[in-house]
Amino acid sequence: MKCLISANSPHVSSGYGVPIKYLIPYLKKEGHTVAVQAFYGVQGNALHYGDVVLYPAQGKRYGLDCISAHAKHFGAELVISLLDNWVLPNDYNTLFDAPWLSWFPVDGEPAPAKSVKMAQAADYPAVFSRHGVQTMFSAGVEVEYLPYAVDCDVFKPGNRHEARRELGIPLDVYLVVTVAANKGYPARKAWPELLLGFKAFSDMHPEAQLYLHTRINPISDMGIIFEPLIKDIGLEGKVSFADQDAMAIGFKNEDLVTLYQAADVMLLPSMGEGFGLPIAEAQACGCPVITQSCSSMPELTINGISFKRGQKFWVPILNYWWHTPEVWRITDALEKVFWRSDKVAEEKRDEAIRHFYNEYHWPNVFQRYWKPLLERIESELW
Repeated sequence: MKCLISANSPHVSSGYGVPIKYLIPYLKKEGHTVAVQAFYGVQGNALHYGDVVLYPAQGKRYGLDCISAHAKHFGAELVISLLDNWVLPNDYNTLFDAPWLSWFPVDGEPAPAKSVKMAQAADYPAVFSRHGVQTMFSAGVEVEYLPYAVDCDVFKPGNRHEARRELGIPLDVYLVVTVAANKGYPARKAWPELLLGFKAFSDMHPEAQLYLHTRINPISDMGIIFEPLIKDIGLEGKVSFADQDAMAIGFKNEDLVTLYQAADVMLLPSMGEGFGLPIAEAQACGCPVITQSCSSMPELTINGISFKRGQKFWVPILNYWWHTPEVWRITDALEKVFWRSDKVAEEKRDEAIRHFYNEYHWPNVFQRYWKPLLERIESELW
């Protein structure tokens, strides 16, 4: 089939770019021809990503003013969109003459009415998580399960001492890391609660340091301005950030691997997640995680703690709930991971590494979920 993917450009290190980078070669290996409508990451004229055409964004968001032209020029036989489906217009599936596979996140509950409507309009609606499958099913919509995946040949355990030496982190530091975007407000990544929870933990453990792989200030969107928040909480000297120039240029996967290998724990108690790639990546590298038990996070938390969900937080734009993590539970989870015995830590580490290789390694995910679906779509096309 000729598959046109509407998403972030595959060179973009985002939750809507990284999966496309990995999906493309698997589609091609199965004999499909691929092009990408890069509604974020490419502007001006079409470019090439190897032998894959990257169609550029034009004026409207999500490529809505050019998806028709791009699908027609490419001769698309299947359009795969990777983005929140509720941002799309009701007539999206009429903008191109091909079946539509809508691959979208569900990060709250109940399923938003607009998301349900767009899933019903898609020929093949698909979500990232088991939570998404159940939430949409409860709304009366059956969807495909197409989980995000991890390259476990890259995201894998390594030598902690070497990783720390490379990052310049002393061995006596207890390193807590968070890998997340600083985007939007209220902050879905629960930055204020995360910092408050770490503050109470670091008061008990002076050797603790927090490393945030994010932007200090948001770019072109509402978000957290960290400096006054850190000052108000009293965490000066306890929090460091990813190199901001490197953030502007782009980190390689290997940089994240080194960070996960060096860390003692990865802290990501989000208010809601459609999947949560860093949660999977960290555990594939042998790093335990702390998450909140809502949306997709408990199903991904194998090595670590997914603590009880906090108070409901109403999201008016979608009429559904996120959950605000309770600060004391963040601190308590950090304490519990800190005091785990070496035996328990090793057992959970090994269990998670096996789990993510078996369940979320890209070759396994593609063979188990993508290939049968694409074969069914082909059979229904011809």
